[in-house]
Amino acid sequence: MTTAREMIPALGAHVLVRFESLTVECWVKDVKNAWGKPRLLIVPVVGSGEQWVELGRVTIPAKEAADILARQPAGATAINASLQSK
Repeated sequence: MTTAREMIPALGAHVLVRFESLTVECWVKDVKNAWGKPRLLIVPVVGSGEQWVELGRVTIPAKEAADILARQPAGATAINASLQSK
Protein backbone atom coordinates (compact mmCIF):
# COMPACT_ATOMS: atom_id res chain seq x y z
CA MET A 1 0.00 0.00 0.00
CA THR A 2 1.31 3.42 -0.94
CA THR A 3 0.85 6.09 1.67
CA ALA A 4 0.65 9.81 1.02
CA ARG A 5 3.80 10.31 3.09
CA GLU A 6 5.74 7.95 0.80
CA MET A 7 4.53 9.82 -2.28
CA ILE A 8 5.31 13.39 -1.09
CA PRO A 9 8.85 13.35 -2.60
CA ALA A 10 7.28 13.08 -6.08
CA LEU A 11 5.72 16.56 -5.76
CA GLY A 12 7.31 18.94 -8.23
CA ALA A 13 9.05 16.14 -10.16
CA HIS A 14 9.53 16.42 -13.92
CA VAL A 15 7.99 13.33 -15.56
CA LEU A 16 7.04 11.93 -18.96
CA VAL A 17 3.43 10.73 -19.30
CA ARG A 18 2.08 8.40 -22.00
CA PHE A 19 -1.18 9.38 -23.72
CA GLU A 20 -1.82 6.66 -26.33
CA SER A 21 0.92 7.31 -28.95
CA LEU A 22 2.11 10.58 -27.37
CA THR A 23 4.55 11.22 -24.55
CA VAL A 24 4.12 14.57 -22.82
CA GLU A 25 6.55 16.33 -20.46
CA CYS A 26 4.76 17.21 -17.22
CA TRP A 27 5.25 18.33 -13.63
CA VAL A 28 3.72 16.52 -10.64
CA LYS A 29 1.34 18.89 -8.86
CA ASP A 30 -0.20 16.49 -6.31
CA VAL A 31 -0.27 12.81 -5.34
CA LYS A 32 -2.89 10.50 -3.88
CA ASN A 33 -3.74 6.86 -3.40
CA ALA A 34 -7.05 5.93 -5.06
CA TRP A 35 -8.42 2.38 -4.84
CA GLY A 36 -4.99 1.14 -3.78
CA LYS A 37 -3.22 2.65 -6.80
CA PRO A 38 -0.87 5.63 -6.67
CA ARG A 39 -2.07 8.54 -8.83
CA LEU A 40 -0.33 11.75 -9.80
CA LEU A 41 -1.95 15.05 -10.67
CA ILE A 42 0.12 16.24 -13.60
CA VAL A 43 0.29 19.52 -15.51
CA PRO A 44 2.06 19.87 -18.88
CA VAL A 45 5.34 21.77 -19.06
CA VAL A 46 3.99 23.56 -22.16
CA GLY A 47 0.26 24.06 -22.59
CA SER A 48 -2.54 24.05 -20.06
CA GLY A 49 -4.76 21.74 -18.02
CA GLU A 50 -4.22 19.07 -15.43
CA GLN A 51 -5.14 15.40 -15.08
CA TRP A 52 -4.91 12.57 -12.57
CA VAL A 53 -2.98 9.61 -14.01
CA GLU A 54 -1.95 6.25 -12.60
CA LEU A 55 1.71 5.84 -11.79
CA GLY A 56 2.04 3.11 -14.44
CA ARG A 57 1.64 5.69 -17.24
CA VAL A 58 4.50 7.80 -15.92
CA THR A 59 8.18 7.54 -16.76
CA ILE A 60 10.50 9.37 -14.42
CA PRO A 61 13.85 10.40 -15.95
CA ALA A 62 16.88 8.90 -14.16
CA LYS A 63 18.12 12.17 -12.60
CA GLU A 64 14.63 13.01 -11.32
CA ALA A 65 14.21 9.46 -9.96
CA ALA A 66 17.47 9.76 -8.02
CA ASP A 67 16.30 13.07 -6.53
CA ILE A 68 12.93 11.58 -5.55
CA LEU A 69 14.55 8.56 -3.91
CA ALA A 70 16.92 10.84 -1.99
CA ARG A 71 13.94 12.81 -0.57
CA GLN A 72 11.90 9.70 0.31
CA PRO A 73 11.30 9.03 4.02
CA ALA A 74 13.24 6.19 5.64
CA GLY A 75 11.53 2.84 5.18
CA ALA A 76 9.32 4.00 2.30
CA THR A 77 8.98 1.34 -0.37
CA ALA A 78 6.15 2.23 -2.77
CA ILE A 79 7.87 4.83 -4.94
CA ASN A 80 11.20 3.03 -4.67
CA ALA A 81 9.69 -0.21 -6.04
CA SER A 82 7.91 1.64 -8.84
CA LEU A 83 11.03 3.54 -9.92
CA GLN A 84 13.19 0.43 -9.94
CA SER A 85 10.68 -1.49 -12.09
CA LYS A 86 10.93 1.06 -14.97
